[in-house]
Amino acid sequence: MENITRRIASFADIDTRRAMGIYNRLPVSNLVPHPIPPTTFRYFAAEKKIVYLNFDESYDVWCWEVYTDIESGGPDNKWIQGENGTHRAVWNGLNDFVLVDKPSPLASFYFAGIPDTV
Repeated sequence: MENITRRIASFADIDTRRAMGIYNRLPVSNLVPHPIPPTTFRYFAAEKKIVYLNFDESYDVWCWEVYTDIESGGPDNKWIQGENGTHRAVWNGLNDFVLVDKPSPLASFYFAGIPDTV
């Protein structure tokens, strides 16, 4: 039973290890975490929602945007929002934040790229 406890503790965080009564250090790990891509642009077809995140460190600006009730308008990559469409966003500029929370029904526009469909 002690081997199972030690095995579980090898994957636990420090607080869990303390609660288990194990106070020794974690073994050295060769795990190198790979971060997620800094930019995510996805279209959730079932929900008719687009999510755009950009946390790329090479830019001085980071951004979060969500468009709801939105569908592709055809082969020319035009997007059309429905009657209940909204646009919510937070942009961090050089010295200020820009907040957007507004309905944008029946708007049509183009994005700079094509989102991945989920």
